[in-house]
Amino acid sequence: MPGDVVLILRKKKLLSDMLQSPDLNLSAAVSMIETVIKDINCLRSEHDWNDIFEHARDIAITCGINIEFKQSRKIMSDKEEISNYLRVNFYYTNIDAILSEWIGDFLRAIKAESYEIEKNFLELELKQAKRIINSKKSSGVGLNSMNELYAFMETYKDAFPDLYKLISISLAFPPTSASCERSFFALG
Repeated sequence: MPGDVVLILRKKKLLSDMLQSPDLNLSAAVSMIETVIKDINCLRSEHDWNDIFEHARDIAITCGINIEFKQSRKIMSDKEEISNYLRVNFYYTNIDAILSEWIGDFLRAIKAESYEIEKNFLELELKQAKRIINSKKSSGVGLNSMNELYAFMETYKDAFPDLYKLISISLAFPPTSASCERSFFALG
């Protein structure tokens, strides 16, 4: 359904806002990303495509827009032929772009193994860093953004190398996925 596409784009917007938040919760972001990936993969069904195509076709007919077009010197006017062409060459292509360019890259990027980070050591570092941060908070020093956390942890980067590396990586992510969104909206 076209509403499903809008809902997923809203989830992507919410996720983008979450990733830009000064109090980023990486665990919640990963869960949200996994949910959005699952939702996007559900759209790869022929049934969902047919609903979207029929909706777009109805709008085109209502607006008096001819949906015939040329493909390599051949005019396509058969509804089924046009639908299959658009599904394969535009719809699936854009869904794949969203999955690989934005969400897939982010998930691969935050996997600890990608940066040669030992998960067991990271868990220990997180426990110790949490104690230090809580101690700072109880003394009135708050860490209200990822930049502040990065600056604070820079002092401890030798004691917490894996955690410091992940914080540095999280600050390097682009906050939006505008190129994917532009290509997906090109369908409309």
